[in-house]
Amino acid sequence: MIEIFYTKYCNSLDEAHFNALLKDIPVTWRPSVLKYKQAQDRQASLLGRLLLLDALRYFESDPDLVASLNYINDRPFFNNLSWDFNISHSEGLVVCAICKQHKIGIDTEKIRPINIRYYHKTMSPAQWKEIKNSIAAEIAFWKYWTMKESIVKEDGCGILIPIKDIKLIGNTAFLNDKRWYVHEVYLDKDYITSVACREALQVSLQQVHIV
Repeated sequence: MIEIFYTKYCNSLDEAHFNALLKDIPVTWRPSVLKYKQAQDRQASLLGRLLLLDALRYFESDPDLVASLNYINDRPFFNNLSWDFNISHSEGLVVCAICKQHKIGIDTEKIRPINIRYYHKTMSPAQWKEIKNSIAAEIAFWKYWTMKESIVKEDGCGILIPIKDIKLIGNTAFLNDKRWYVHEVYLDKDYITSVACREALQVSLQQVHIV
């Protein structure tokens, strides 16, 4: 089972509210929030960490997990490798996926105008043709984009993955000898969210009200 915790927000936090919420996360997590220069990025990062805490409480996890975050290629993970999580955010929505058994990746994007021609190199010829021929080209693009980004985040190798070469057949993705199952998750009509895993797992959603 993949559990997805998500929260929405409309306004920027004032400094006092931000600092109060910052105190709710472990001291060792705070540098990863405060490293961002833009206030909106710090806020989204903080909300992501608060969602992660909610997820751990939901699973009644070992408290030692809370302080055991490490990083490989800027991807955070627990020292307890039976757990995995992934966080994403986009303009008012923050999501945190967590799974006890398998590695996962999640990506969310607000549906917004974009000059898709600058991204044609991220799609295969067949994918690009489908996007260009779609009545709603931007929505078609964001669907492909979030699916591919969720796979990249699950894999953990970042830009080393040839994202153009990821083949998508329905909810299954392939690259070389690897296979993923990708779910498109409905959280809000204005967003597209995808979660990827090497196993075909069910997905459960929980909305959390933080701000």
